[in-house]
Amino acid sequence: MGDLFAAPLSFLQPISLFVGLSLFGGAGFIFTNWTSFTYFETLLSAAMVALIGVVFFYFIVIRPSERTESSTGFRLDDLVGKQGEVWITIPSDGFGEVVITIAGGNTNHIAASIAGKSIPEGTKVLVKEVRDHVIYVQQLEG
Repeated sequence: MGDLFAAPLSFLQPISLFVGLSLFGGAGFIFTNWTSFTYFETLLSAAMVALIGVVFFYFIVIRPSERTESSTGFRLDDLVGKQGEVWITIPSDGFGEVVITIAGGNTNHIAASIAGKSIPEGTKVLVKEVRDHVIYVQQLEG
């Protein structure tokens, strides 16, 4: 049932309501002090100004900003297939650290060699799998 009203009432966000109240109050003040409108005409005119202002505000500010929002969050499983660089040497029987660029930023992860071989610092690697919050990498050739 919530989805039924979501689309037609999507402009009713808190910021839109504050803009509408501000415009209603400002227009009401102006119409009261600088026009010869009756009380009813002032109320109706201020409500129309507020409604038009909220619609413009929604289409000019809110709607475009909703389309530009993005998340930098990711799951560890998303790293499989990504390339990175060894930051701290990965010993053959232990863990090191790999830096991977994802979602516009660098992330550091505990890493182990999938082949059981030592991988020195500065080496380019490929993430092959993720187990128990550890990424398993393979040295890239070249």
